[in-house]
Amino acid sequence: MGCPYPWISSVSARDIVPFPFSDHCALLFTFSIPDLIPPGPGLWKLNVSILQDTDYTKLITDLWLTCRLAENNFPSLSYWWELGKLIIKDLTIGYCSKKAKERRAERALLSRLAHHLKPQVNLGHLSCRGPYQSTLAELSRFDLEAARGAQVRSRIRWVEEGEWSSAYFFRLEKKRLTDRRISALRELWHCHLTSLAFVIPSLLLILAC
Repeated sequence: MGCPYPWISSVSARDIVPFPFSDHCALLFTFSIPDLIPPGPGLWKLNVSILQDTDYTKLITDLWLTCRLAENNFPSLSYWWELGKLIIKDLTIGYCSKKAKERRAERALLSRLAHHLKPQVNLGHLSCRGPYQSTLAELSRFDLEAARGAQVRSRIRWVEEGEWSSAYFFRLEKKRLTDRRISALRELWHCHLTSLAFVIPSLLLILAC
């Protein structure tokens, strides 16, 4: 899939980058959208995945201990509580921004490395195959994390805008899933394969031909 023809006039940059989910490269387009209305700040939402980050949880734990010691210095408990929440919010936003910047830099480095290794692999240099596969695996991990984050953000926006899925929508999605799923294969010798342990290797052989 390339760039749709009506969008060509809005393309400001393009590139060919390594794609960890296929043996083909990916096309990367940058679009310039005119007259874009910037969104408002909206409600702040905590990215709960960061609660698995031990550095972040330690940072919040230390901060909360400091806030507890300073509780008596505030005119009221509610004022102390509201100020504490604002401090945690600002600290969390700063921490997440720093982590996101580090992830973008690390992914860019991995992408450049994969871009460098792919021609060597194509030339048959076996010593580069292992590092290349490892680099693609790391890239796929970054992309899957980004996809999960986008999925969560889209669900939040969907609920906030008051949209609801109809029964027709769910039936349609179920039908599409059934149509796309390969549950069995018939081999040349008329053997029926229904277990994924046999279906997947057979599909890989077919795709390799």
